[in-house]
Amino acid sequence: MTLAEVYSAWRAEKQKSLRATSYSTYVLLIEKHIMPLIADKGPLTKEDVVMVRDKALKNGASERTAHDCAGILMGIIRFAAKKGWWPQPTWEMEKPSAPQKAEFRLLTKEEQRAIIEQIGKERSARNIGIYLALTTGISMGELCNLTWQDIDFKAQALHVRGLIRRFYQMADEGENRTWSKSRDTDASVRDIPLAPEQLEFLKEEEGRHRPEMFIMSNDIKPTDPKVIRAHFKSLCSKADIKGVQFKDLRYTFAVRCIEAGCNYSTLALLLGNGNIARLAELYDKYVKKEPRKCMGSMMSSLLEDYL
Repeated sequence: MTLAEVYSAWRAEKQKSLRATSYSTYVLLIEKHIMPLIADKGPLTKEDVVMVRDKALKNGASERTAHDCAGILMGIIRFAAKKGWWPQPTWEMEKPSAPQKAEFRLLTKEEQRAIIEQIGKERSARNIGIYLALTTGISMGELCNLTWQDIDFKAQALHVRGLIRRFYQMADEGENRTWSKSRDTDASVRDIPLAPEQLEFLKEEEGRHRPEMFIMSNDIKPTDPKVIRAHFKSLCSKADIKGVQFKDLRYTFAVRCIEAGCNYSTLALLLGNGNIARLAELYDKYVKKEPRKCMGSMMSSLLEDYL
């Protein structure tokens, strides 16, 4: 059997067992990087997998994407072997090296204030969304999913009920962009308290918009994250701030919380991230290590009524 024949059976089976986003990602990688090269070959060898990986890198794919292609192709080979169509592979691909840690740029407080001032000068639905990201630490996907009714003035909270992802779906007529509404974890569904200063800044928007409209588009359809990133870049340029990406807003928010004395458990609730160990890995360098002060405070509290 050729890879094209095996792939057809693999695709039919995986469509039933995988999430739509995962399935579409796999299919897109296969049809973009694998099938044009070896669709008519079979059974496949280690050299075929290495060739696919190296060709993807040569064509400009990231190292992670190239290794993903190799991993998916290995999965298809094992699938064919399990069905008895191809021999069981007696070789393994080398595991990819650990991916580089994401780098973040910490905004200064002056830069944060400059962005808020610029938003105040140019109040718009999209800029209000940027303000929320800056002052609550919500992610891009969560921002895309926010509607005006999620700003709850009565409860003094921002309701985060999931996120919107963009993924690509392969159809007979080609590649289609599709939106998927989901949540990462149970912890990501949360209510973020809004401080009086935030409520005062947002008060002007109360009752001005239809509740069901997405904030970033002010429409019933969500906004493409690429559009939001371009808008944020333009906003930073007007505020004379350089070298900042949207993801840096969430990172900076977390650091400001830690500087204000927020512990990791509380930070996890605010960010909707249940992985406290990961938070500690990211932000531990910003935690003040003052064991003597801690011991002094503990003993003072312990003996307060005794002495």
